[in-house]
Amino acid sequence: MKSMMRKTTLREIWQSLGRYLAIFAIVAMGVGFFAGLRITRPVMVASANAYLNEKQLYDYRLLSTLGFEEEDVAALAAKDDVRAVEGAVDADILYMDGDGNENVIRAHSLMKSINGLEIVAGRLPQNDTECVVDTVLYDEGAIGSSIIFSGNNDQDDLDKFAHDRYTIVGIAQASAYIQFERGTTSLGNGRVSGFMYLLPEGFATDYFTEIYVRFDQDAPIYSAEYDTYMKAKEKLWEEYCKAQGERRYQAIVADAESELAKAEAKFADEKADAEAELADARKELLNAEDELADGQEQLREGEDELADNRAMIDSRARELVNARRSLDEQRAELAAAVEQANAVPVEYLDEAALQQLQASMQQFEAAEAELADAERQLADGEAELARGRRELANAEAELEENLQKLLEAEAELADGWVEYNDAYAEFEKEMADAEQELADAKADIAKIEVPDTYVLDRDTNIGYACFENDSSIVEGLANVFPVFFFLVAALVCMTTMHRMVEEQRTQIGVLKALGYGELTIMGKYLFYSGSAALTGCIAGYFLGIHLFPFVIWQAYGMMYKMGDIVFVADSATALLCLACALLCSVGTTWFSCRRELREVAAELMRPKTPRAGKRGFLERVPLVWNRLTFLQKVSVRNIIRY
Repeated sequence: MKSMMRKTTLREIWQSLGRYLAIFAIVAMGVGFFAGLRITRPVMVASANAYLNEKQLYDYRLLSTLGFEEEDVAALAAKDDVRAVEGAVDADILYMDGDGNENVIRAHSLMKSINGLEIVAGRLPQNDTECVVDTVLYDEGAIGSSIIFSGNNDQDDLDKFAHDRYTIVGIAQASAYIQFERGTTSLGNGRVSGFMYLLPEGFATDYFTEIYVRFDQDAPIYSAEYDTYMKAKEKLWEEYCKAQGERRYQAIVADAESELAKAEAKFADEKADAEAELADARKELLNAEDELADGQEQLREGEDELADNRAMIDSRARELVNARRSLDEQRAELAAAVEQANAVPVEYLDEAALQQLQASMQQFEAAEAELADAERQLADGEAELARGRRELANAEAELEENLQKLLEAEAELADGWVEYNDAYAEFEKEMADAEQELADAKADIAKIEVPDTYVLDRDTNIGYACFENDSSIVEGLANVFPVFFFLVAALVCMTTMHRMVEEQRTQIGVLKALGYGELTIMGKYLFYSGSAALTGCIAGYFLGIHLFPFVIWQAYGMMYKMGDIVFVADSATALLCLACALLCSVGTTWFSCRRELREVAAELMRPKTPRAGKRGFLERVPLVWNRLTFLQKVSVRNIIRY
């Protein structure tokens, strides 16, 4: 009997294969939608989790308004549960794109074990002039070209970099930028176009702008386990970060005060040296004034002596002129006397006259000798006068030269005083400027405040937070949208099985009359709908958990870049799908059979009394009802009835 019922059931499936496949298809569709959408968020999260764990996305990003140093990194690396701690530098800068437009790019320093990159093309930088850039900005064809910074950048921004251009050697995706959005900035149009990664030597800063921390755990992202773990770390790491910020503050203040003390000591030394140099210069100028006064006095004495010599020479010259005049007169008188004596013949002279003549001649000769001596003395006097004149001329020339030197010395002294006054004024200005700089430095040190520190978790990463929201939207759809498919599946199963039971009402009566029990008869229809639902559930489940996540992952691939998809399975979802599928099929079948099986066999073998006709609401609107065809009226009545 049981064998016959199984054959009858299998024959029924084959003879109504379309109806059987309809149940299979609607259940598969409902389960596929439900399981696919429900598993999509776990698949998306698992895929993101695998990618971010592989690239070791940071757990904490530490910031301080004064930055960090290697000492801070070492101190934080020694804390408990730390897998890696790395200092990094980032800076926004204006650059010129390939079209000559000015945009903003965010530069990061490469790290060894945190926030890994995925090189799409090319390679990593090998020196401080090379970089890898964002896939959003460039493709493989850009390798070998350069990122050139704009001339409109502030000098402070340019000073953060070792160079003003970098050669592109690779195209990369970054785990810190899983979404297309790259952030905002205070430069340019306020929007960051993309990123670039450099070696730390590519920056010119001597401090870190941020520190990234990766804890020694691999809890799934967005999970309660991860949130609980991070919540327990929050207060402690806020204190750690604050302590390192205060250490940095103390170090900066101490260094600044040390530099200020050195500057003050150097200022005092330079001021003393400058004052000593100015004092020496003033002393030299005063000595030069004394020497100039002595020179002027000597010049005046020389002028007086020269005037005396000139007067003496002039007097001597006059004396020589008078002497020569007297000598010429004596020579003339002597010549006249000699001529007069020679004019008297000797034979006419007596002895006395002759003796007198001889005596006169002797006198003439003596006088002639005296005149010769006088002539020689006069010649010597004239020669001496000539020498005196030459000496006077030399003295005058020397005096003129000394006068010229004196004038030059006076000019040099005047220039010296001008230079001294200028130097003194410059000294006073430099000292005033230096004192002002020292005062400003003191004021700047006094203005240094204890830094504000920030401990930012992954939720502050735009891509990480947006991915959670987007995956939650899919989860929300999974909780609502598939319900409609299950309702449709339930309605289809209920209608299909109800019609099948009604169509086989006579057969049910015969089976019942032949002695088959209600459970046996009901089992045929339960197996019919249940097997269709079960196979549809299995097919829909495995198709749904692969097809829907894949399609949605590919769609979100336009916004997110996170490697390959990771498929997962969920036994709870599978059991829920199976329960819903069986409820929609077996439950509706049981409901339909239960009402028919309550009747006796004789009643079942007679045709069922037709339902009393009912007028639909459209029949009460003649303007519409009278315009419908016969088939349209039948369709409307069937819709209202079922």
